[in-house]
Amino acid sequence: MLASRTLLRTALPFLFSVTACSTTDDPDGGQSDAAADAQDGTSDATDGTTATDSTDTTPDAGDDATDGTDGATDGATDGTTDATDGTTDATDGTTDATDGSTDSTDGTDGATDATDGTDGTTDATDGTDGSTDATDGTDGTTDATDGTDGTTDGTDSTDGTTDPCAPGAAQVEHLVALPLGETLFFGSDDYLAFWKDGVDCEPSLVVSPAGSTAALAGDVVAGSRRFTPDVEGIYTIDVGAERVTLTVDGQGVHPDNFLNYNYTPETPLAMVGDTLVVTATTSNAVQLVSFAEDGSAVPGALISTGAWPTSIVATSDTTALVAQTGRDTLGFLDIAQGRITDAIRVGNEPMGLVVDGNAAWIALAEAHQVVKVDLTLREVVAVVDVGREPRAMVLDSLGKRLFVASLISSNAHPHAEADETLPDEWKRDIAIIDLETTAVTYTPEIGTILRGIWLSEDGLELVAAVSHSNNLFAEIAADSKPHSHGLVFIDVSGDTVTLDDIASLNLDDNAGSVGPAGSPMTMTQAGDQFLVALSASNAILALDPTTRAEVARMHVGNDPRGLVVRQGRVWTYAWLDNQLVGLDLPLMNGILKPKNAVTIGNDPTPLEIRQGQRMFNDAFFSKNKDFSCNNCHIDGLTDGLVWNLLVDGDVNTLAFRNVGGTGPFLWGGQLPTLFDFSREVLKLVGADASGAEMELLTTYMQSVTAPPNPYSGPGGKLTDLGEIGKQLFNGPAGCGACHS
Repeated sequence: MLASRTLLRTALPFLFSVTACSTTDDPDGGQSDAAADAQDGTSDATDGTTATDSTDTTPDAGDDATDGTDGATDGATDGTTDATDGTTDATDGTTDATDGSTDSTDGTDGATDATDGTDGTTDATDGTDGSTDATDGTDGTTDATDGTDGTTDGTDSTDGTTDPCAPGAAQVEHLVALPLGETLFFGSDDYLAFWKDGVDCEPSLVVSPAGSTAALAGDVVAGSRRFTPDVEGIYTIDVGAERVTLTVDGQGVHPDNFLNYNYTPETPLAMVGDTLVVTATTSNAVQLVSFAEDGSAVPGALISTGAWPTSIVATSDTTALVAQTGRDTLGFLDIAQGRITDAIRVGNEPMGLVVDGNAAWIALAEAHQVVKVDLTLREVVAVVDVGREPRAMVLDSLGKRLFVASLISSNAHPHAEADETLPDEWKRDIAIIDLETTAVTYTPEIGTILRGIWLSEDGLELVAAVSHSNNLFAEIAADSKPHSHGLVFIDVSGDTVTLDDIASLNLDDNAGSVGPAGSPMTMTQAGDQFLVALSASNAILALDPTTRAEVARMHVGNDPRGLVVRQGRVWTYAWLDNQLVGLDLPLMNGILKPKNAVTIGNDPTPLEIRQGQRMFNDAFFSKNKDFSCNNCHIDGLTDGLVWNLLVDGDVNTLAFRNVGGTGPFLWGGQLPTLFDFSREVLKLVGADASGAEMELLTTYMQSVTAPPNPYSGPGGKLTDLGEIGKQLFNGPAGCGACHS
């Protein structure tokens, strides 16, 4: 029995590959040939019907021990004589050296043959017809392990052809563990890493657990064949002569197998009919929430999804789409059935989602693209290149234009270093896609980090929530105010957008402001107030929509994202607290409004990691409470800018994926550990952190793990683009000089 284990990208189940020999069409009854030879007279590696020479009727010590009555012989011995049989070998029973032909060990006709049969044709080990057969039967057909009829144990037939998809008893069994809510893709999947190039055979669902109605979907030829289990239990799927025994676990992710890919909610709230659905991102699930007559929230079912769901959008009163970022898939959710019914591959790191009739548009963050999915065909039908790290998206009311914001934007605008030599693709703050032609235009540069966009009901004004990196001198200090936060109002009534169409509002110093407005993100209109979720200031901000002055600010918990207005309340998801929080409208300063909060998901994040992440994302941790670590190291990654820190001069912002254990830090190696590095940076921003707090912060940063490489397939084989990257890394780019 052979076994192999593969570490997977989500809940760390293991794969086992077990080899088992078939007994189909085998006269040896599944025994090894060596064991069966002594009983049935067949040969070992090459087996026929007897162990005697083809022309020599009396077995002797020199007879070929691995040939049969059909004239099959072995290696360096022949079907006529062996070294000591009834004729002559070196000079054989016909002619040898004197008949003009050459034969070191030959057949009756003296033809040249290292190992031959009665017809003297060349054959390493053959049958009566002289056809080539490494291991054969009486008809000489190719058979790796065969019986007297020459058929193959599950791989071929009497005509000598090989059919890897032929049905029959499975020769290999693969044991696969899959979390409920995931989809298995037969074209290519980390869960099926033993098939490095996918499969060409048609899978067959043989066994399902009681109560299951799930069926295979997609097309083998198109590479989209897939299976989404609907209940826990064991499924059996046969693929040619191989079997996948699939154990589906509905318990979800646990702290002991948690991997922190650090994906964060993008559009985590959606009304699906009368039900609010919340993406419980770290739980690999969505939470259903209903509302009582008094407007209070009542938690309902927790439905398992694909890994790291970050966005959700309704498609009907009972169905929705889910961006399953950790699996690069779009999930089809049916809340009436209480499950993900299907999923399709859409590209690397899907995050933003909008629906336009029978089409869905998905922002692929890492790929810097937006794709269109036909919801009937369930396949990608268009790919559009946009700016860097697209996430937030909004569709105009007529369904003619799609606005796409780049999370990480340019460094060439009035709030940062005006270096006009930057490539154009680094200046693409907001893409405007014509949905009919997929032509793309861009707004002028408006900010460094664009976390959210909102379109007025009449479709004439687009509002972007931005953070500006004021690094004209690329320095960070406690009182230097390296970051500011605001809203940008853009007139999109015309065909193009110019600088004259743009107006900015500084939320930190706005009329009525009670302090910095760290990392504005989600926005919505709620009656006579314009609401903004401040993800780093842990609050909901209310503006007068006419004067744009701040009229209220209320604390809601750590890192609020998403806003939904219902029954006189606004709801937001304080996701780092796993809380859905409701506030009565309108928001007012100085009046404590009753609020309703319910717990979302079943978060597997270890407590010390979650506590460290709260500190990392919290602007109150800096001296002036105006920015967090997450302003430069966005979601543990980078703002793409150059800063002057400590003693290294101008350096790129460090990403934290897999940074644990890569010390020492700084070019001179002055700081041995990540703890030391973080402590020195926090001193720069005036943060007053205790030793225990520093330990929590460091624990979180060390936990951030790189997700599976999009430029490699199952088993780690690089794609064509991955090979190009490898050559650049080790060649012209010179990366390998330091990162060896």
